[in-house]
Amino acid sequence: MTAASIDVVHAYERPRDPAAPRLFLAGPTPRSGDVPSWRPEAVDTIARTWASGPLTVLNPEPRGAFSDDYTDQYEWEFEHLEAADVIMFRVARRMDGMPALTTNIEWGHYCKSGRVVMGAPPWGERTRYMQHQARRYGVPVTSTLEDTVRASYALLAQRRAATGSSLAQRQP
Repeated sequence: MTAASIDVVHAYERPRDPAAPRLFLAGPTPRSGDVPSWRPEAVDTIARTWASGPLTVLNPEPRGAFSDDYTDQYEWEFEHLEAADVIMFRVARRMDGMPALTTNIEWGHYCKSGRVVMGAPPWGERTRYMQHQARRYGVPVTSTLEDTVRASYALLAQRRAATGSSLAQRQP
């Protein structure tokens, strides 16, 4: 399968294929140019390793600037989190540049949904409670980005097998 079968949908955009499974990249988002995002590496890893047909990757970072109206971002994220088949949390938290405070709220909302994977690098700050909670609810917990992506694929496959479908039957 080629990277062409992956549709990376950024904030304020819409998925092209309503039938493709959807993977949301949840976690801290940099708010300044001097803090690098973890999501380009995640998208590269997915493009290199995905081999199961079309996939929509939901990236809450816009291609350009964030909207001046915060509710635009909130509404896009909420709508696409709700529509995601799997929510891949990658909590690469640094309190001085990417504190991931919104991530805490999203995690709390979805941690028992059966649709999440928890990834936190060993250097990630203040993730121990989230990891403990993940284990309590049977959520896969990983430490590397590659393992988090693989766990997301496994959950997609598990959910696909359980439903006997391609999963993404809803349209955001």
